Amino acid sequence: YGAHSFTKNVQKDEALKSPAVHLQNAVYYKSCEYCGAVSSNESDTFTAAGTAPGHTAGSEWLYDANQHWHICSADGCDYKFADSVENHHGGTATCTEKAVCIDCGQSYGDVISHVYTDNNDVTCNSCGFTRCILRVTTGIESCIPIVGRSSNESLFAAYKTVQGLPSGFSTSSTFCDWYSLSESGTKTVYYSWQNIPFVEGEYYYTLGLATETAELVSYPTTVFLDGKEYTVTPTFDGTWYKLYIDLGPYTASHSVTVSGTATSFGSDTDDVTIQLIKSGASEASYETVVKGKIASYSIEGVAPGTYTMKVMKQNHVAREYTVTVSTENVTQDVKLCLKGDANGSGTVDIEDAMLVFYHVAKKSYLGDEGLAACDTNADGTVDIEDAMTIFYFVAKKIDKI
Repeated sequence: YGAHSFTKNVQKDEALKSPAVHLQNAVYYKSCEYCGAVSSNESDTFTAAGTAPGHTAGSEWLYDANQHWHICSADGCDYKFADSVENHHGGTATCTEKAVCIDCGQSYGDVISHVYTDNNDVTCNSCGFTRCILRVTTGIESCIPIVGRSSNESLFAAYKTVQGLPSGFSTSSTFCDWYSLSESGTKTVYYSWQNIPFVEGEYYYTLGLATETAELVSYPTTVFLDGKEYTVTPTFDGTWYKLYIDLGPYTASHSVTVSGTATSFGSDTDDVTIQLIKSGASEASYETVVKGKIASYSIEGVAPGTYTMKVMKQNHVAREYTVTVSTENVTQDVKLCLKGDANGSGTVDIEDAMLVFYHVAKKSYLGDEGLAACDTNADGTVDIEDAMTIFYFVAKKIDKI
């Protein structure tokens, strides 16, 4: 008998070296061209092209604020199945809770408006939320009586100007009510400020009342707003008599709370810092610190506005969320990734290092979270330097990333 000649590429069970997995083709040992015997030599192998099964959709839903989808079930693969992408649907929103998608369980959309019986009702008929209603409650019939004298009735008027109103409310209106001239030639206009619901937070309001080319005979020197006394200041600009009531900063009595669950990895004792930075500001307006890998947080008394929520923890990648605060409490769950954790498993190991090497070699690609976690030097790219840093950490050549 002669020596074996392992030159035949035969795909058979007994020749299988490594099975096809994900995007990797199967590898076989070569067979003898004379007798069919299978080699055991590592150099006598071949890759069976076209045997890789490709991406397989996982059962877990991933989601954002508007949609959900499936990604590949292979560890570290972020391939998104386009035909699985669909908008959140189902569920019923209330005035305190958003609708919950019947497929993925994510809250989506907006809460519905509170339901009030009329403009004077302060308690929501659905959830019991109490809104703040701004009222002027002084004088006859809850109005401000202004007494003036004019030879021309048509020139006697009353108006208001409100500064700092929330979006959607009129900033100026005119209200007039006429009474017969008295024996002294005077008459009274009763000025009424309609009830206006205001959002939480601090605003400035000014109420102005005027008579044109008329003599201002009398006016209230003070008015009351929700039990607090304010001074009335008269002015005359040569044409109009104006009465100003400067309400100053007005803060609604019901504060808004931003809360949620902060998920992280690593140490249970390291601080998780959560900040709210108001749009246009450089410093945090609100901040809280919690501990634990899964920790509940709560920030109370938050004023209306749009905020950047910044979440930080040692050895993690800082993350930012956009949070909009109006009159309702806000729930915002947050999650941090460990630096170097390419697959989001909560640990940094050789698999993460290999995923970064594959990304650099363009054999496979990291998703957005993986890219953020593995940009170890924060230069905006994930390259061989980042791959080596993670590899050295795994090999215990360095003690932190």
